[in-house]
Amino acid sequence: MNLLQGNIRVVCRLKPTAMGIPDLKYDEETVSIRTDKGDKLFRFQRVFGPETTQDMMFSASKHMIQSAIEGSQIMIFTYGATGSGKTHTLFGAGDGVVPRSLDLIFEQQQIVSFF
Repeated sequence: MNLLQGNIRVVCRLKPTAMGIPDLKYDEETVSIRTDKGDKLFRFQRVFGPETTQDMMFSASKHMIQSAIEGSQIMIFTYGATGSGKTHTLFGAGDGVVPRSLDLIFEQQQIVSFF
């Protein structure tokens, strides 16, 4: 069983329009924003850039969905300002994380039911 235990994973997905902010820089684990008061650095387990597709987001969370199928309790929680892309990531065009997760769950259920 692939159990995920005890860890909270915090990731950031940058919206394409975020790249219009000239003082925003990011790498795989940090986002930096230059302000009048200096740089603000934010650390995450993973940063997804504006080029990230819905498929890439699902692939990154698929192990958690599989863990839930195997009996673990998981929660995927989105947070951000209105219009920041929460609903798009979960349900949006190109099938977000939720429809893809449901497809995986039903696919696994059919395999188990077959045997």
